[in-house]
Amino acid sequence: MVEKRGEEKGKDDTNMSLAAIMHAMQPGQQQKETGQEQMKQEMVLKIDKRRETAASLKKICLNIYWPNNTHQAVSIDDQTETVQDVIEKTIALVPTAQKPNFKYYALRLQNMITKETLWMNKTSKIQKLLIHIWNATCPNTECPQLQKNILLEKPLNINDNLSIWRPELRIRYLPNSIEELHAEDKITCHFYFDQVCMFIIAIYPFLLQK
Repeated sequence: MVEKRGEEKGKDDTNMSLAAIMHAMQPGQQQKETGQEQMKQEMVLKIDKRRETAASLKKICLNIYWPNNTHQAVSIDDQTETVQDVIEKTIALVPTAQKPNFKYYALRLQNMITKETLWMNKTSKIQKLLIHIWNATCPNTECPQLQKNILLEKPLNINDNLSIWRPELRIRYLPNSIEELHAEDKITCHFYFDQVCMFIIAIYPFLLQK
């Protein structure tokens, strides 16, 4: 009986030792699993950050000119956005609480050499506008040759000094009277006066010749 009890006690001691070893190993194992989980989360964050960076690299910065000759640098996506999107983005950058109403505005391309003007359809993809800025060879907005010859590697920032065509935001649609415009949208009304003044200054030399 004594020997049997001794054997049982030895087994109990062994079981207790194994339990103690397993208990001692658990924190280390938990730390290891926690470390692996943290590494996974960090990798996911890095992948998301790379995706965000890649998406931001697709954005193109384009200077849009107002009637008073000031400009706004607008970030655009040439794959998805339309001319209307760019109009709304530019107007949203006006530093006032009440923004101008975009229904009065249109976007055009002004040739800085010939002074030719191309009005862009609001539903057109902004890529069509960029094709002209990158390739100033044809005034036709539907020219297939421009589509074919467009460069594969496009600059992310459009430098005005390197382009013949300048994108300009202009007031093209008006209510029945200036008084009505002033009552509805004072900022647009002021821009309209700037636009008229710039137009008069531009044609004044030709008026003098006549």
